[in-house]
Amino acid sequence: MRFDAKTFSMIRKRGSQIGLLALSSLVLVNCSCKQEPGNVDLSCVPSKCTPGDDSCSITVEFLDHSVALAPDPYFEDNEFISMSPMGKDNYTSKTSIKKHPEFESEHAYYRYVFTFDPAEAVDGVYKYAAKVRGKVTPPYSGSIKVETCAGEITLGEALGSLRVAVESTSVSVEPETGPELLPDYVASGAFIPPVTATWTSSNPDWVVSEDSATGKPAIAYVGNAEVGTYNADVLKLTVTATMNDGSEQTVVIPVSGFYGSFFAPGSRVVANVQYALAGDEVTLFYEPTYDNQLEYSEETATWSLSYTSSEGVTSDIIDAFNDGAEENVRTFIAQNPGIYTASVLREYYYVYKGVGVTPELASQTLSTSVETLAPAVYVTYRPIAETINIGEPVVFDASGSTLPPGSEIVWEILSQPAGGAAVILPEPGNSRVATLTPDVVEGEYQVMAELRVPFREATYSEVVTFSFLSAPVAGPATQQSSFTAGDTVPLGLDGSTYPSGSTFEYTLVAAPEGSAAEITASPNGTGSLVTDLEGMYEVRLTITNNEGEVSDYTTLLTVTAGAVPGAPPVFTAASVAVSVDENSINTGYTAAANDADGDVLTYAISGGADQSSFSLEGGELLFLVAPDYEAPADSNADNVYEVEVTVTDDSADMFSASQQVLVTVNDVDESQAVALDVMSALPVVDNDGSTDEVIVIDIDTSERMVANAAVSGVGPNTALVLYGNYTGGANTANVYDSSGNPFALVNFANGAVLNANSSHKIQLQRDDGDYYQVILSFQASGAVGDMTLVNLSGHNCGPVLSDCP
Repeated sequence: MRFDAKTFSMIRKRGSQIGLLALSSLVLVNCSCKQEPGNVDLSCVPSKCTPGDDSCSITVEFLDHSVALAPDPYFEDNEFISMSPMGKDNYTSKTSIKKHPEFESEHAYYRYVFTFDPAEAVDGVYKYAAKVRGKVTPPYSGSIKVETCAGEITLGEALGSLRVAVESTSVSVEPETGPELLPDYVASGAFIPPVTATWTSSNPDWVVSEDSATGKPAIAYVGNAEVGTYNADVLKLTVTATMNDGSEQTVVIPVSGFYGSFFAPGSRVVANVQYALAGDEVTLFYEPTYDNQLEYSEETATWSLSYTSSEGVTSDIIDAFNDGAEENVRTFIAQNPGIYTASVLREYYYVYKGVGVTPELASQTLSTSVETLAPAVYVTYRPIAETINIGEPVVFDASGSTLPPGSEIVWEILSQPAGGAAVILPEPGNSRVATLTPDVVEGEYQVMAELRVPFREATYSEVVTFSFLSAPVAGPATQQSSFTAGDTVPLGLDGSTYPSGSTFEYTLVAAPEGSAAEITASPNGTGSLVTDLEGMYEVRLTITNNEGEVSDYTTLLTVTAGAVPGAPPVFTAASVAVSVDENSINTGYTAAANDADGDVLTYAISGGADQSSFSLEGGELLFLVAPDYEAPADSNADNVYEVEVTVTDDSADMFSASQQVLVTVNDVDESQAVALDVMSALPVVDNDGSTDEVIVIDIDTSERMVANAAVSGVGPNTALVLYGNYTGGANTANVYDSSGNPFALVNFANGAVLNANSSHKIQLQRDDGDYYQVILSFQASGAVGDMTLVNLSGHNCGPVLSDCP
C-alpha cells in the first residue's frame, strides 16, 4: 500500500531510541484500503538498556487495514508472523482496539510489549526482528504485504561508538518496474557531523544508482533470474563518521534482495552456529514457509555446499554432507578456515486457492554461510627491552591475533623477578592490549596472553619473555643537609635506585676556602665526610650500571660553627649549583646570608673563571648576555659557568664570606622537526612466501605515514620499500627509496642491508628539499621475502638535517 506524503507520515528518525529507525505514531487520513486489501503498518520501539538492567523491552505496534472492509468475510485479521529471538507468543502485554478513535474508518490497532534479559546480548548488542503479514482469502488476489522491522540495541549507550540502523534489512524489486529506493538509515553516537554513507552491491545483477527524482540511492535488478529469486546480503550499507575523540569508525550493514514476490515469504536456510572452528560439526536447517492463499504441488528442494578458502578459491563439496540427516536438515564437518556456503534450490508449482488458473512454476534459492576461523594469538610489546626501566609502563599488544566473535584475551604474569609484585592490567574495553609496570630495577618477566573462545574448552596462548636492566637513578648522598664544623657526615645509597653490578663514586665538588676535608668511601657505596670549616660543601654521587648508563646527584651541605661576637656572615642560600635553560639571562640564584651581629650585608661578584659573564643586582645573579648552548661562552666551553660571590658586613672589621656558584646551561630543542602521524595498525605482516610482496612505507604532504604489505610498486607518496631476506641472508631486509621521486635516501644507499630485531634510523630528502627521518624495526620469518614490521615512527625535520631528533 502506498501513501501520499501529504496524508501519511511513515518514517521519522528517533535519535533518542538508541539510533534505531522507527515508524512514527501511526496517523492515517483518507486511506483507500478497499483498493489494496491485506496491508499492515508496523513499528518497533526499543527501550534504552544497560547491562545492569533486570530486563529491557521492545514495543511492537501495527495497524490492521483489513478491518476497514468488515464484515466482508474474505478479509481476516492481519497475522503476526514472527518475533525473534523471543517468539511471537512470548509477549508480556498486549493491547488491541478494533476501531481506533484516531481514524475515520475502522482500523484495528495492536500493541505488544516483549521483554528480554540484557545478558542475552552478544558482545553488548541485542538483535531483534518482527514480521507481520496481511491475510486475504479468495476471490481477492491482491499482492500480499509483509512488513518487517528489525534492528539492534547497543547496551550501555557507549558514547564512543557509532551505531547505525536501517529501515529494513531487505529490498524487493518487482518485475518490469524501475529502480526502488533503498532503505533509509539512522546513525547515532558521539560523532562530528556529517557522516558518509555508501551503498555497494556484491552481485552485478543488482545495480545501485541515484534516483533522478529524489537524488537518493536506488536499486535495480538487471539479471535474468526467475521471478522469486532471493540473494542474501547482496547489498552493503557502509557508514563512516569521525568521532568526538578524533577517531574514525565504520559500520557495515548487509541487506538482502528479492526479485519479485511470488514465493512464500520467510523461507530460509539457517545454521546452528554463527561461526565454526576447524573440526566443528555444523547443522543446517531448511525452513520453507507456505502462504495460505496458495496451493502448492511438485515441490522439490535441492541442496548444495561450497567452500571458499582464505585465498578466495571456491570449490563444490556437496559430498561433505553427512549421511542419515533428516529431510530438511544437513550436517557437515568444517575442516579448514574459510567460508562454507549452503544453498537450497526450492522449486514448486502454485495457484491461488479457489481461482481456476494454470499452475505456475516458482523457484527460490536460499543460502546461508558459516565462516570457519583459525584462532591464533600474536603478541608484541613496547618499548624494546633495552630501554625498559623500573616504573615505566610496558605495553603488550595482541591486536594482530585472530579472534572469533565474542572472544577475549586474558593476560597473566607467569613469572617475574625476585621481590617483584607487578600486575598486568588490560586496557578498559579492549582486552587485546594490556600494561605491566616493572616495580624492580632488573630481571626477567614472562607474560602469557590466553585466547578464550565462548562455549569452547580449548584455549590458545602465546608466552612473551623479556629481560631488562634499569638505568640507575642517583639520589641524595645523605638525608640531612645541616651540620656543625667537625661533624662526620655519613654517605650512602638510601636515596638511590640501581641494578646489581653498578659502581659508585663520591666526589667533593666544593668546600669552604681553606678546608682540608676529604671523602672516604668503600666499593659498596657507603662513605663519610668529616667537615672542618663552616660553609657550603658539595658532594656528588655518581652511579654507573653494567650497560654504561650513568646518573649523578649533587648534595649540598651547610656547615656552621655557631654564632660568636664579631663573627663573619654565613651564606644561607639553598643552592650553589643551579641549572637553567639557554636563551635567558636569569640564573635562578639569589645570594642570601645571615649575620649573627645583625650587621648590614652587601654582595658582590668577587671571582670565578667566568665572572665576566655575570652581574649581581640586589643579590640576584644574572647573565650579561643570554647564553647559547650551541655556542658556550664559559672558560672551558662545557656550559658550566663558575663564579664566586662574596658577602661583606658593615662592621669595623668588614667580615666577609665567599661562595662558589656553578650555573649549568641546558640545551633547549630549537629544531623544526614535526612528528609524523602513523596511520597504520601495527604489526604490518608480509607473509606471502615470496619476494613479490614487500612492505611499502608512504609519507604524504599532510605528515601522515602509512605502512602496507603490497605488491612491489612505487606510488606518488612512497618513501621506503623493504624487501625481506632478499640478498642479505636470514633475519635481514634490504631498504630502497622511491628512486628519487619524491624521496631519496641520505644515510643509506639503495639495497642497504638492515638487521631484524634492531631499531634503524633512516634519513631521506624529499624533492622539495625537506629532510625526513624514519625509525623502524622488524622481525624476519623463515620464508624468503617475508617479514613483520613491529615498530614505526618518524619526523619531518625541515630543511636542516641536523634538526632531526
